Amino acid sequence: MPSYYVNKFETTKLFYDQYLYKLTVVNPLVSIFRGKNLTYARQQLDKLQLQYETNSILAFSFHYGARVIQLTEQEFTAAKILLAEFNMHKNYTLRIESPRMAIYSNNKKWVNTLLEKPIVTTEFWEPNNASINLLIKNNIIITDQNFNYNYKITLKEKVNTQFYNWLINNSHKVKIGDTCLECIKNGDYVRGFYFYLKGEKTLSIVNLMIGGEIARIDNIVYRASKDK
Repeated sequence: MPSYYVNKFETTKLFYDQYLYKLTVVNPLVSIFRGKNLTYARQQLDKLQLQYETNSILAFSFHYGARVIQLTEQEFTAAKILLAEFNMHKNYTLRIESPRMAIYSNNKKWVNTLLEKPIVTTEFWEPNNASINLLIKNNIIITDQNFNYNYKITLKEKVNTQFYNWLINNSHKVKIGDTCLECIKNGDYVRGFYFYLKGEKTLSIVNLMIGGEIARIDNIVYRASKDK
């Protein structure tokens, strides 16, 4: 089995607004788990098993044979382990970016079990125990950096260009990137762009001005060093 160093990170915001834990797995077969279609995954692994028993060669084809890769026994075994684990659990989400797969879950015991399996893992994200109760509340971001802003505002498709003037006139209450600011000025698409605000009163004003153009509001919680 290849030796990988597992980088450990702290979860400061729920993954997909739902999950506390994230585990990144590396395996050339992760694409068979796309969409959590475990029936398809089982079929592909059964084909590989038959292939291996017949001629001791493990080769998997992608895109209707346009690309073929040779597999090691360890990689094949790891994929079978993943299938077995996914069949035993339901409350998880997968994100596939082959050859990497991110597994999101709230089951810490299960994630810790996966870490002990003979599979290649490169990242493990978990929250600080003192932060879990905060994180499970909606739209919370925990930070150690106190930059005096209370809210993160994520935008939808477009924002009224008149809002640009308010941003310029209230720059002491807002932290916004130059690209986002320029897009608002020009009436361009701003989906996924965000900015930060100071104070509940400012948030109320912004809600009145562009409330329908806001995709999400996150509350920023500053964690003092003594609470780490």
